Amino acid sequence: MQCMRPTDVSTCLPKYKLTLGATFDDGPSEWTDELLDFLKSQNVTATLFVLGSHVIKYPLLLQRAYNEGHTIAAHTWSHYPMANLTNEQFISEIMWTELAIEKAIGIRPRFWRPPFGDIDDRIRAILKQLDYTPVIWSLSPQDATHPYIDVAADKKTVLDYLVNELGFLKGMYTKLGNPDPNYIILEHDRVQATVELAPQVYSILAAWNYTIKDALGAGCTDYSTSDTYAAPRATKVLQGSAGSRRRRDYGEL
Repeated sequence: MQCMRPTDVSTCLPKYKLTLGATFDDGPSEWTDELLDFLKSQNVTATLFVLGSHVIKYPLLLQRAYNEGHTIAAHTWSHYPMANLTNEQFISEIMWTELAIEKAIGIRPRFWRPPFGDIDDRIRAILKQLDYTPVIWSLSPQDATHPYIDVAADKKTVLDYLVNELGFLKGMYTKLGNPDPNYIILEHDRVQATVELAPQVYSILAAWNYTIKDALGAGCTDYSTSDTYAAPRATKVLQGSAGSRRRRDYGEL
């Protein structure tokens, strides 16, 4: 459940009208290549919130995404609801994901997205100490909420939901004096069906006259690479029991 603060990033800057900041969660996966091919064909970049446990499986896909200009940001290691974890457990999730990203592309991300939007002020305080800014979202087609057993039916449900949500939000914002709102949209590249939905989602957005931009880049939030990335930390990533437990659970990275 989303619980936002003014310091959370959740939409593009107000000056950008009818703009969608693109994000994809839960990769990289065996389907990320297909997503990257599509985005490249559209001359679009996106912010990818990656799972550390997936990065160590598909480091070359992360390198491809980074080299093609996509913004790489942290998700978590396990995709567990973070507010349910102890401080030690949460820091472990963040730092091992960070280390996996560093080993793949040589930089440290400075933006992070909570699984399920599950964040509270305790988590925010830890993130600030670790030099991370949380990113939420303001539009989602709910593409990750379906089992895709009946693939065609579930895809239709996702697309219908998106159209209805766009209509609802436009009506709401028009009443507030903002008929051309912008959003950060949440999509996923963890499974084949959600990747296959991306072209259809973008066709709907184009029909609504939206321009697609990288959520953490120019034309949406206007962050620069110095905002989104930093050099790897000079100090040891994890110490004590948390580090030992993660090494046992996940192996050496």
